[in-house]
Formats: sequence, C-alpha cells, structure tokens
Amino acid sequence: MGVSLTGEGRTWLITGCSGGLGAALAEAALADGDRVVATARSLERLPDSLRRPTNRIEPVQLDVTDGSSIERAVERAIRRFGSLEVAVNNAGYCYLSSIEAGDENEIRRIFDTNFFGIVALTKAVVPIMKSAGQGTIVNISSAAGVVGLEGMGYYCATKFAVEGMSDALAAELAPHNVDVLVVQPGAMWSNFTRSSLVIAGDEHPEYSAVLARKAWFAAAGESEMGCVRRAAGAVVRHLASPANSVRLVLGERARSLIEQKSNALIGACQNAVAI
Repeated sequence: MGVSLTGEGRTWLITGCSGGLGAALAEAALADGDRVVATARSLERLPDSLRRPTNRIEPVQLDVTDGSSIERAVERAIRRFGSLEVAVNNAGYCYLSSIEAGDENEIRRIFDTNFFGIVALTKAVVPIMKSAGQGTIVNISSAAGVVGLEGMGYYCATKFAVEGMSDALAAELAPHNVDVLVVQPGAMWSNFTRSSLVIAGDEHPEYSAVLARKAWFAAAGESEMGCVRRAAGAVVRHLASPANSVRLVLGERARSLIEQKSNALIGACQNAVAI
C-alpha cells in the first residue's frame, strides 16, 4: 500500500500537522525515509521539526474548509516533489455535547471540517493517484466512527460518514490500484484532548453520562490514553507492508468497542425479518 513505483520513497501530504497524530505521522514518515508535505491552518502552529523546508519537508498552509487552499497545497506538493503517494486526511476535532443541547452552528462547523474537508482533499488527490496508477488515501476515523457514544454524537456522526464514504471510495478506486485505509484509534494523548476539543457550555443536567464524559476528557492524563507516536508508527508500518486491508484498528479500547458493536450487528442479522 502506498509504495512508490519509482523506488525513491513516498511523498506524503498530511493535514492537521500542528500536533497530535498528524505531526507524529509526519515525523514517522520522515524517519522511514519518505518525503512529507506537512500542512496546518497556520504554519506558525507546526512543530519546529516540520516548520522549515528541507529536501524532504515542505511546510504548507492548508485549511480543509477552503477549497482553494486545498488546491494550492496539492499543486505545491506535486511541484515540490513530483509525486504524491500518500494523502492523509487527519485534520479534525471533537465537539462534546448531548444531541439535545447541540448548537446548530457547531454541528455544521464540525461536519465542514471532519467530513466535507476530507471529501474536498480526497477529490483533489484522486485524479493524480488514478493517473499515476498508485497511491493510498488514509482517512483518520475513530472507534467513534463505529460506535455511538454519549456526549460525542455529532463527532461520531462525522466519523460514521467518513467510514461509509471510505468504503465506497475503496471499491471505486480498487480497479485503479489506489488504496483506501481507514484508521480507527481510540482516545490518544495529544492536543486533540486539548486544543482540538470543543465542549458545549450548556448541558442538560439529567444526561449524567454526557457530563461524565466531559469531565473525563477535561481530567484524563497521558496514562489513560493511547500514544500517538506508537499509533503513527503502526500506520507507517502498515502502509509499507503488503497488507491490503481497508481498516486499521489502534488500541485495546478501540478494539473492544468495535468488537462489541460488531457482535451486536451480528446478533441483529441473526434475528433479521423477511420482508
């Protein structure tokens, strides 16, 4: 998956490299000998290791909610490195709210970033990869893209949308030798649990599970979450392997949640009613 046909390493374009999994993926790809177009809404937010151009790093401003910004970033990647083997849709954030208390503007904003942003970048890179006859699109989803969780309903909805779109995309691109990988991590210790988290202020007090989840995110420490560096390493190794799976589950918590949901779906199928 995602192996360069030239034998000269891969070129990655990664969204959301200001920290967390995006920055860790960029550093892991560089350590593997690849080239990286590291993007963020503001270049000042990139880590020092990714902020300055080198022969293998190209920092680029990219806002996934801005179509012209996406086009410029993709054009810059091709102009700088001549190819694009891996596109990682990582940029996103979490909105914590009960369904009832959700603010409509916040709901639309999270879909613009977490789903429509992925669609826009995907549509920009697909023609390049189809023309080259190779490539991998990596969509960062979540265990919450399989399981609906109290207090995370709108975030889950964006990731459920990513999951469904990715399945269709994988089927459409398979004849063109372009792969799709959906990464499903559990909670990881990163800026996602801080700067990439929006917590609704007003909440209905009877939703105790929602309030408990908000409190957990506010107080959880590094020992209670997965490691983004290990997660990034797993993704890079997976892409370098001959494996052709559409999904990569990361972490015990993610595995447990997804297994529980899978078993529930199997049970529902066993009780299916003829119509």
